[in-house]
Amino acid sequence: MIANELKDVSSLLSSEYDESSSAGEESELEEAHEYFEQAKSFKILTIPTLFSIYDNDIISTTVDHSLTSPHVRVIESEKKKRKEFRLWFKFLILSTCGIIINEIFNYLNESTLYEGFNYLQWIPYSLQGISFGIIIPILDSLLFEDIDENGCSFKSIIGTFNIILGIAYGIRTISWESKMQMSIAWCLLNFILWLFLDNGTLSTILLWISSSLFGITIRYVTGIYVYPNGGDRLYFMNSLCANILIFGKLGRYLFQY
Repeated sequence: MIANELKDVSSLLSSEYDESSSAGEESELEEAHEYFEQAKSFKILTIPTLFSIYDNDIISTTVDHSLTSPHVRVIESEKKKRKEFRLWFKFLILSTCGIIINEIFNYLNESTLYEGFNYLQWIPYSLQGISFGIIIPILDSLLFEDIDENGCSFKSIIGTFNIILGIAYGIRTISWESKMQMSIAWCLLNFILWLFLDNGTLSTILLWISSSLFGITIRYVTGIYVYPNGGDRLYFMNSLCANILIFGKLGRYLFQY
C-alpha cells in the first residue's frame, strides 16, 4: 500500500518536472528567436548605409598594410635612397681613383701614350677602376675565396699602393738593355706581389689574364695603340696587374667590409 503511494508521488513529480523543463526550453527558444530577429533587423538597416560609405571594402578580407603604416613606407623609402647614394658614391670613388692612379703610372714610367692630360683617356681609366673594383669581389664570391678582413683594410690599401708605386718608380730609374728585359723583371715582381699582397687568390690571376687578352685585342681592333713588340705588350700586362691588385683591395673594402 505504502509502496503504491510512493510510486504515484514519484510519477506525479516526474510529470511536473517534464512540464516545467519543456516550458523552460520553449521560453529559451522564444528568446533566441527574438534575439536573432533583432540582429537581422539591425543588419538590414545598417548594411545599405555602410555600403554607401565603404562600397565593397566592407566585405573585403584583405588588409592594406600600406595604408595602415605610412611611417614604415617613409622609413623604407629613406633606406632605399641612402643605399642608392652609397652605391653611387662607391662608383665615384673607384672612378676617381682609376683616373688618378693611371695618370701617376703614365708619368712615372718611360712609355707614356700621351703627353699632358688627355681627358678622353680618363673615360677608360674611370671604367677600368669601376670594373676591376666590382669584378674582383664578385669573383671572390663565385670562387669561394677566403679573404682576410685585415688584408682589405684602408691601411692595407694605402700600403699596397705605396709598394706598387715604389716598384714602378724603381724599375723606371734602373738602366735596362731593352724594354723586354724591364718588362720581364716587372712581371716576376708582380707574381711576388700577387702572393705577398693578395695571398695568391685565383680571382686576381684570372682577371689579370682575361683583361690582358681583352685589352690587347681591343687595342689592335680599334687601332688606338698597336704594341710594336713583345716588351710593350708585357709592359701593358704588368700595368694591368698593378691596377688589379690596387682596385681589387679597394673593391673588397668598399663592397664587402
